[in-house]
Amino acid sequence: LYLHSFGGYKPIQYQGTEPANFLSVSKVDELGSIKEISIKGNGGRFIIMPPTEFTFANDAGLTFRAVINFQRIPKYKARLPENLLMKDRKFWSQYSERLIGNWITQETTVKEVCEWARRVYLRRDLAGFKGDPIFVRDNDAQKAFSKLRSAVAALYAWRFGTTADPVLKERYAKEADFAYRQAFAFGPINPEVSFKYVNFLSARGRFEDAKLIARTLNDTDPNSKSAQILLPQILLNQERQLVAKRDYAKAAEVALEIARLDTTNPDHLVRHQYYIRIIENSRRSISAFRNDPSNTTNFLRVIQLYNGMRKTNELREAIKNYSESSETNRINLTAIKNAYGLIGDWEGKLRADLQLTKHAPDSYAAWFDLSQTHIRLKHTNESTQAMLKALALFENSEIKIPDIMPILRTNTLLKPLREQPEIKKFLKNN
Repeated sequence: LYLHSFGGYKPIQYQGTEPANFLSVSKVDELGSIKEISIKGNGGRFIIMPPTEFTFANDAGLTFRAVINFQRIPKYKARLPENLLMKDRKFWSQYSERLIGNWITQETTVKEVCEWARRVYLRRDLAGFKGDPIFVRDNDAQKAFSKLRSAVAALYAWRFGTTADPVLKERYAKEADFAYRQAFAFGPINPEVSFKYVNFLSARGRFEDAKLIARTLNDTDPNSKSAQILLPQILLNQERQLVAKRDYAKAAEVALEIARLDTTNPDHLVRHQYYIRIIENSRRSISAFRNDPSNTTNFLRVIQLYNGMRKTNELREAIKNYSESSETNRINLTAIKNAYGLIGDWEGKLRADLQLTKHAPDSYAAWFDLSQTHIRLKHTNESTQAMLKALALFENSEIKIPDIMPILRTNTLLKPLREQPEIKKFLKNN
C-alpha cells in the first residue's frame, strides 16, 4: 500500500534515508477486508499530524479512503514489572559509578545530595570523589545525563500520580524519588530537573526538601531566571496547603518568608497580617469558651474553629465541657448533637438525639433526626419507629418547615426505610 497525499497536505511525514512502502496490511477478516494497517519503520521515523483520513492505492491503481486511529498501546499497562524497575536502577547506578560515583542509596537524603552538589560543583572539593573529574567541569554533559535520568523519574512520577493501588503508588514514588536524586546529582545546574523534582516533592508535602533543591539550583546558577522563581513558587504552594489545613500560624511564617524574597509585592505582607488576625480571633474564641464553657455562642464558635482546623480531640473535649456545664434544654442539646455529627460520632449524637426527643416530644424534626442517626448505626427497627413517629407529627403539623418528605423520598441513607411496609404505604398515600 502507498500513501497518497490528500490536497497537497501530508498528514504523515516520513523522515528516513531509504524509500519504503511503509504502510502494510497486518490483519484482514474472513472476506479479505482490511481490519488493521501497520506502519513499518525501515530505519526512519514518522511524524503523525492531523487529519488522519487518507487515500490509499495499490499497484493496480485501485484506491480507497480510510480513517486511521493512531494509538500507542503501552506494553505494561497495568503496572511496571519489578524486574524492570530493578534493571533500570542497576543500569543508572552503573552510569553513576562512572560519572559521579555510585554513592546515592535509597536512604540518602535530599539534604545530603544538596550538600554533596555544593561541595563538588561549587567549591570543586573532590576529596573522596570517585567519579570522573572531567564530568564535574562539563556543564553540557551534566545537563544531558540529568535530563535523561529525570525523564525516567518523570515516568515513575506519572505512574505514581495515576495509580490507585496504594502499595503500587508508594513503589513508584520510591523509584521516582531515587531517580530524581540521581538526576539532580548528575546536574544540579539543570533547571528542568529541579522543577520536576520540586513539583514531585511539593505534591507529597515535602516542602523543606523542595526548598533545598531550589536554593542549590539558585547557588549553582545564580543568573538563571528559572532558579529565581522556583523558591517563591514552592513557598506559595506550601502556603496554600497550610491554609487548606487551617494551619494559619505556619502559613503566616511562610507568607512572611515570601515577602522577604519578593519585596516589591505588598500582597505577601497583607496575607501575613490576615493570618495573624485569624490566629488572634481564634485565640480569643478559645479563651472565651474556657472562661465560660456553658455559653452556647462560645461553644458554637469554638466548635466551628476546631472543625475547620480538623482538631477532633479538642472538639470532643469542647463537647464534653459544654455538656457538663450547660443546662439541658432544646437549644443546647441541638448544639451538642450537631457537634457530634460534625465528627461522625453517631453514638454520641444518638445520646443527644434521645435526650432531645424527651425534651421536645412533639417535634417531628427531632424524631426525624433520631431516625437518621439510628439508620447510620444500622438500627433499622429503631429507625423505622422513629421515622413513623416523625411522619405522624409532620402530618398533623401546621408548620411544615423543614419539609422532611423530599428527604425521605430521595436520600440514599434512608433507602432501607423506604422499603419498610408502613413507610412505603405512607409514601404511596402522600
